[in-house]
Amino acid sequence: MSVQADLFEEFAAIAAQATDPMVAELMGTGQRILDARQPYLDAGKTLAWLYDTATMPADLREAHRLNDAAVDRAYGYAGDGSDADRAAFLFKLYARLTGQARPRARKSTPPKGATP
Repeated sequence: MSVQADLFEEFAAIAAQATDPMVAELMGTGQRILDARQPYLDAGKTLAWLYDTATMPADLREAHRLNDAAVDRAYGYAGDGSDADRAAFLFKLYARLTGQARPRARKSTPPKGATP
């Protein structure tokens, strides 16, 4: 099975557990991010500028905070909110959903014409 098919099946398993209010909240917070970004993009700001910690506008930062909270609720995350804690939670969730102790490493194949 391809990596894309594996990822699709994992997403489908999570999405199947989503409730209508959960989906509506995630769509709303996602749209809020897009709406917060648009005036800055229209004014010529770049995504790099928008997401630089020194220049990120407060309304965009707040939109992302609300989205993070909605995603946390959707996945059942109740940790301390640190990136490291959230990543550890998501890896454990991935392992549970896929029945693996840890995510599979992708097999690399040499480019065509390369000698092993």
